[in-house]
Amino acid sequence: MTAERAIRTARELADAGLVGREQEEAISRVASRYAVAISPTIARLVDRDDPNDPIARQFVPDMAELTLMPEERAETLGADHFAAETEAAVNRADMNRLQEHPVR
Repeated sequence: MTAERAIRTARELADAGLVGREQEEAISRVASRYAVAISPTIARLVDRDDPNDPIARQFVPDMAELTLMPEERAETLGADHFAAETEAAVNRADMNRLQEHPVR
């Protein structure tokens, strides 16, 4: 018995009828930036006749995912804060190490 594979590429999405052939190139750009993996079970649940099918909207890539809105940033404030905290922790660790083992 051969297990069914997840749908991962724009061509596989088109072959499964989840996107149109005319969308294949555009969807390839989305798939090159974000991981795509739709299980065969999920793919069978999609109503291909409904352009607003909620399951497809949840799992099938869309070009809109590549649009960066003005209120979005590539680097979030949380990540900036995390990087600053990490750098401070590393600096404290270095200072502690120097105090324990002074350079002579």
